Amino acid sequence: MFCQRWRMPAILLSLLLLVQAALAQVGWWKKYTSPGTDLTIRESHIVTDKGETEYHYFLQAKGFPAGRKYIGAMRDLMSPERLMGTGIRAVDDQGKLISGDGTEFELVIKDFLPGETLQLSILEEDTRITNFVQITPIPLEGQDGPCHLYAILLDRLSYGYELHAAGFTPGKKIHFHGDSAGEVRDWKVKANKDGSWFGMVFPAVKGKASGVLRWQVEGDSCSPSVQIPWRNPDADKP
Repeated sequence: MFCQRWRMPAILLSLLLLVQAALAQVGWWKKYTSPGTDLTIRESHIVTDKGETEYHYFLQAKGFPAGRKYIGAMRDLMSPERLMGTGIRAVDDQGKLISGDGTEFELVIKDFLPGETLQLSILEEDTRITNFVQITPIPLEGQDGPCHLYAILLDRLSYGYELHAAGFTPGKKIHFHGDSAGEVRDWKVKANKDGSWFGMVFPAVKGKASGVLRWQVEGDSCSPSVQIPWRNPDADKP
């Protein structure tokens, strides 16, 4: 069901690195969405067996006409150029997604790490109307008033994450404070015109196999925080 994940080069990162990035994986499909449509997801149930956890979801479509032919596709954000089929073939008059066998489509996700994300889209074959939903079974996020801070995993080795901030005062300075296994870094950046900011963070500490990066972001009237786990498979290498 899921594609093979790509891996970042095995590079030791001895300090926190935060960079403003030009393109985010999150929201990659937004430019293709059709006005007047919506696709939402609801968690059905969670199953844990022999140490493995499965997350079960159903989806709800709005603004998509029933009785048409549809195509469903998924994209793992750690393999952004590879799309996977879903078996979605129709939308009924209640907005439920229907599989090729006539039953309601159920999405089952397992073996996902904290912050790991995928996107699922549907496309009507004739009119080409489309929309997508983004799914993060184990979110890494913090909220304080209108301000939201969240991280998206870049690869399964947990070398790096996308870090997203939203809801801050547009054009004003926001202060990032990070602590990863005792390594402390501080930055000040300016929020975008919509009150958002996006960057990438690579939190591994030289000589340590794993740890937690604690990020706190201070704005004019809010201060959300998030804890991001990381691993460093190269910790023992010279």
